Amino acid sequence: MKKLFTLITITALSLGAYAQKEINFKVDYKPNSTYVINMDMNMDMEIKSMSEEGGEPFNQEMDMGFVYTLKTAAAKGNVVPFTAQMSVDSPLLGEVAEKMSEFKFYGKFVSNQPQIDSVYSPGMGKDAADDKMKEAMANMLNQFPATDKKMKIGDSFTSKKIPMNVGGGLNLGENLDTSVTYTLKKIEGKKAYFDMLMDSPLDISKEGLEMKGNMKFTGQMIYNTETQFTESQNMDLTAGFKMDTEGMQMDMKMTGTNTITTKITPN
Repeated sequence: MKKLFTLITITALSLGAYAQKEINFKVDYKPNSTYVINMDMNMDMEIKSMSEEGGEPFNQEMDMGFVYTLKTAAAKGNVVPFTAQMSVDSPLLGEVAEKMSEFKFYGKFVSNQPQIDSVYSPGMGKDAADDKMKEAMANMLNQFPATDKKMKIGDSFTSKKIPMNVGGGLNLGENLDTSVTYTLKKIEGKKAYFDMLMDSPLDISKEGLEMKGNMKFTGQMIYNTETQFTESQNMDLTAGFKMDTEGMQMDMKMTGTNTITTKITPN
């Protein structure tokens, strides 16, 4: 009998260990839920003007905070309506940050794919900027696979063309291979831990802007298998590039961090 219990115990432990070696990765927005996504960016830039002879480099800190609040309604078949709003905290953006904090987005998830139907943007006018804001929000909500992706420890997947908006409606992700690779490192209970890596050359020529250099992100992501959502992402950034815009040439180096956390509650 003792040997039987021992065998049952070993079998149970083996099954438990096996269950922890694989997950179905899918980011799924649940109906009747509120998602509060906090993103904090802290950047330190060393800038040297190449247009001025003997120009001394100077440092510029750039701290920005974003809070995305997304509320989903009841599902109608494979459609889940939602509203979204963001608040922006950035001394550098000033009044622009205040205006952006009044934006409201109305849309729906269709088979978990986001569609932005309209944007309420008081004080910003009705033009192509609305389309760019729709695209930026949809990209933010759609960075991960919408269909189940079975993964074992050591497996990877890549999210391509990550949006990198730098203001003025310019999305660097349209012109760069801004692809982030996620590698599953371990699974503990309901949490899956991923390493993140983006190592992208900068080579842009668009709308009076010339950039050449390199940008690298490294970090970790925690995914919750129960909520089917990412709990947190922590990234370190290093970049160095030369920029020419409107006849002004600059040599820039950047270091920084980007932290994203998410809280999910029922409506």
